[in-house]
Amino acid sequence: MTYNGVANMIDPNRITKLAKFLFAATPLPNQAGINPLLGPNLITPTLIPTTQNTTSIRIDHRFSEKDLIFGRFTYGTNDHWLGTTVMLPIDIGDYPNAVAASNRHWPNHTGALTWVHTFSPTMTNEVLVNASRDYQWRGSGDKHTNYAAALGLPNPFQAANWPNFTNFGLTSPTSTGTYPYGTAGLFWLVSNFGLIEDNATKVHGKHEFQFGFHIRDEWIGKSANSTAGSFDAGTLATSLYDPASTAASPQALPLTGFGLANFELGVLNYNAVVPAPLV
Repeated sequence: MTYNGVANMIDPNRITKLAKFLFAATPLPNQAGINPLLGPNLITPTLIPTTQNTTSIRIDHRFSEKDLIFGRFTYGTNDHWLGTTVMLPIDIGDYPNAVAASNRHWPNHTGALTWVHTFSPTMTNEVLVNASRDYQWRGSGDKHTNYAAALGLPNPFQAANWPNFTNFGLTSPTSTGTYPYGTAGLFWLVSNFGLIEDNATKVHGKHEFQFGFHIRDEWIGKSANSTAGSFDAGTLATSLYDPASTAASPQALPLTGFGLANFELGVLNYNAVVPAPLV
């Protein structure tokens, strides 16, 4: 491949809009003298902005000499960017300038109710009800924007999350050959917990009797698939044909071709996995 008589150069008119868009948003190297084929040539500090909020409501009320009620509801959130990679200046979706970082949204709800009833000086009953729901979501970008469509990429399942790009042939801090932004796939972890308990106490003479029941239910759901899919630049599209191979089984000449050039030309392999929904 030549351009204006220069070997191994791509005609700028053949470079895809996606490649131009991502490269324009990628910070320039700041480590002089490092070959990107051998090691990372960009090292930067990463911020981890965090926002935490907790709101609680509590009620204590004695309805009568025989009935006492206690109730509490708490709602909390924990939102932060994990900062596993440098944030890119891409203004798409809910997280402008940080679309390719790994974002975490972690709300939780807890509630408790206690009712104490006195039947007589020798008998009391306590009813306890507890419930909680912990929902953790994290991934690159937000969880509803169709980033692939915004980038002009196929997305047959209309999935959210930032797509993954692999096999560029470059060395990144996270993994060799992977474009080091947007590699955190969607992840959900949901924990539901419920408890109903009754405790009765009866005093008879010198004896004390305690009886009741305890019902507990727990449900945990997890999904860790990148639903936006992965675009693989290791297609050998820019490799030379190995003349030692046959037309029935063509092979690429070893040590030829470059994944980054395949990406610039838009010759990629695509695969996606759709996880089962959580309830």
